[in-house]
Amino acid sequence: MLLRSARATALDAPDEKTFRDLVFQDDRGELDRRLSVYQIADEGRLTQVAAEHYAQNNRRPSGANFFDMSGLGNATPDPIIGPGRVFAFVSDAHHEIRNDNDEGVSQMATQLFALRAARSRRVDKPSMLAYVRDRRNAQDAEWVPFCAAPGRAPWNKEP
Repeated sequence: MLLRSARATALDAPDEKTFRDLVFQDDRGELDRRLSVYQIADEGRLTQVAAEHYAQNNRRPSGANFFDMSGLGNATPDPIIGPGRVFAFVSDAHHEIRNDNDEGVSQMATQLFALRAARSRRVDKPSMLAYVRDRRNAQDAEWVPFCAAPGRAPWNKEP
């Protein structure tokens, strides 16, 4: 399973162009040829991916939305190795789908738009907070220090 994080509004996009802009646009407003995804074998780890993705990117816990990109387009995901490794699992799962041109991205966008309801995955905030609480209670070596750091009160709330 290849998971791409997306805005919640993408699922309800009225047309393919709006959907493409919400899911496949980079910070400059152009088609993103380097798509960040998480490659996981077990969908049961989706909540872990969501919590670690949000935490590692200094975002507050909230509902997370993903689309399964498996089998779309012709590009192969490559692992990303870089700084910012707070959580080993999500860091190891982080990959990038590189496309040589906009056509490859547009092809994936067209395929995913047609399948968006079946390919959508959501993790709600209470599930994310319950996962973190369970990790803290288990004295997890990554979550305990993360949650103890200044400014992390939102991660310590009960679901």
